[in-house]
Amino acid sequence: MRPRFDLQETSEGVMLTAFTPGLRKEELNVEVVETDNVPVLIIAGESNSTVAKSDDQSEGTVAGMAIPFQAKYAKFERRIRIPHNVDRESVKADYQDGMLTVTMSRKALPAPQKQRVLIH
Repeated sequence: MRPRFDLQETSEGVMLTAFTPGLRKEELNVEVVETDNVPVLIIAGESNSTVAKSDDQSEGTVAGMAIPFQAKYAKFERRIRIPHNVDRESVKADYQDGMLTVTMSRKALPAPQKQRVLIH
């Protein structure tokens, strides 16, 4: 499974949407970590399901006959660098109808400081 991702910067922060059809909310994991002093958003998912498959209701009902089925296994992990000024405490995720939306607010960065260097 290779979900489609869209990352947008808004006036309030950063918004990521991921199209993950067929997954349940419980099969998704969203984390913010710091790797080599760089904030990274990790989105991972794993689904393992078996679905009985039959076009004819009577199929597979005869003793000793194998019932046709489909086994579906999907796993993905995506790591996305996010801006340094994202407030980690503000990260929120919402999942509806196969669409994962992650929103992250910006935090105010301290004003840059100038220091005069004397020339010798």
